Amino acid sequence: MARPTTKPKYRSKLEERVCNNLRNRRIDFAYEPYQIHYTTEVKPAYCANCGHSVILKERSYTPDIVLGNGVVVEIKGKFTGEMRTKMLAVRRCNPDLDIRMLFQADNWLTRKKKQRYSDWCERNGFTYHVGEQVPSDWVI
Repeated sequence: MARPTTKPKYRSKLEERVCNNLRNRRIDFAYEPYQIHYTTEVKPAYCANCGHSVILKERSYTPDIVLGNGVVVEIKGKFTGEMRTKMLAVRRCNPDLDIRMLFQADNWLTRKKKQRYSDWCERNGFTYHVGEQVPSDWVI
């Protein structure tokens, strides 16, 4: 008797919709396939052994989707300050990765409504798209 295949568990309904769309379009991708290592600076910091004031902490980031061509796609409904800091650190430590952002909507970054998610991406050199579908030109 054949065993039923289990569907991957997604962290959000948005991620599930994006992955289902990729599957329906027969686009090669992997959901959360591996971890990417990066470091962040610990503040305040002081090493008791050597007296150094810069201490780095090793961290890992699991990309939402990696397309068959190696493009890393991070899917975001909400893009908090903590997430923005993490994405900058990941890219700083892995400059050869092609990390792109897929936003459900181009929301405001803060309550002051002076900058949107797209503005942040443009200012920090991230390719982005707004919508629930990976653009065709990302998969070529």
